[in-house]
Amino acid sequence: MYKQFLTTEPEGFPIELDKFLKWQQEAYSNSIDAIASIFGNMAILTGVVDVGGGIVSSGWIAINGEIIYFEGGAVDEHFYIETITDNLIYQGGTPKPVLITKKAVFGTAASQYVYADLVRVKSVNEQPFNPDSLVASAKALQRLANLTFTENTVITKGCIISNLNTIASTLDISTGEILMNGKFMITPAYSGSYPCYLKENGTYDTALPGAGLYITFDPYTSQRKEDVLIRATFKSGELKYINKAAWLSRFDVADSGLGKWEFFGWKICDDIRGRVPVGYDRRTLDPADGVWDVAYNNIGNVIDSNSKHLNKANLPAEGVGYRDRYYPENFNGANNILNKELMPLNYNIKAGSSGTDYDNIHFLYIDSTTSNLGDGVPFDIRQPSRTILIIERI
Repeated sequence: MYKQFLTTEPEGFPIELDKFLKWQQEAYSNSIDAIASIFGNMAILTGVVDVGGGIVSSGWIAINGEIIYFEGGAVDEHFYIETITDNLIYQGGTPKPVLITKKAVFGTAASQYVYADLVRVKSVNEQPFNPDSLVASAKALQRLANLTFTENTVITKGCIISNLNTIASTLDISTGEILMNGKFMITPAYSGSYPCYLKENGTYDTALPGAGLYITFDPYTSQRKEDVLIRATFKSGELKYINKAAWLSRFDVADSGLGKWEFFGWKICDDIRGRVPVGYDRRTLDPADGVWDVAYNNIGNVIDSNSKHLNKANLPAEGVGYRDRYYPENFNGANNILNKELMPLNYNIKAGSSGTDYDNIHFLYIDSTTSNLGDGVPFDIRQPSRTILIIERI
């Protein structure tokens, strides 16, 4: 029996209402639900027979993973699950709804079922035993498992790690179910040091097996079915994006970049580190849309850096140069000098080195440039970003 009482203690039996009744109910309900799952959904187990006159007898059906009483009566196209709640009088005289009854009845409701969909299950006596069919079913399950999982070692259930002590390198592993080389097996619990290895014979060992298949726990494992299935759905070279900093500990950041445990079979993608992905553009000619670039035509191209020097062409189309004007000494009215202009005769400024000459009535121009506008420091052209881990399937 799944659960039972031991009533041989001379001190009696302590009853904690919430724990005791829940435990007592699970003792039979869990087992019955497991049996119900064998029959699938919408199955007549017993009764529910047409007795004539449009009347159906009562019986039991399996529906939604439960075995439910079916209340007979006049046949209807539909039936539904009726839930009835009864009260019990608590201490102090207060009634509280604590007794629940569920049964299937003919009629319509918001959640209803078609009566004709019920299928009667044949009894064991009506189904002759055929050992060949069992063997064929087992082989079919094995083939299905081999097609589903592309790896030879898979934890399909259990093998939960607890009481992990990273200082002493010890852990506990619960019982579980594994698929190894196409064969299902139940594995025992384990308590001890790690790394440890679950071998083909279903036993644990702390020594690395020299041959055969095994599952490693160090302290975690890479072979849980969900991780195996993810590896199977990604082809080599495909990328995956991770936005959880804690998962970085699953990778050898300092050296190889390879992943472990649930990220076994992956590596950090160094090709795209520090860069923003740009979509591949299959157009070979510039459509003048302001987006196209020949660098986008080839997957894997590296495009520029994260900064750019500001060149003269990048400045606004406004000049900052100027022309400097100066007076030549002892010009004496010569006319063979370029870029000269005649000063007005009434221009009352003394020119020359001593400020006493009035013969320098011409001045000259020379093109000059201001001092540097800046220091030539590159400016940052990055857009607001968030760093994520990009990994690649090996």
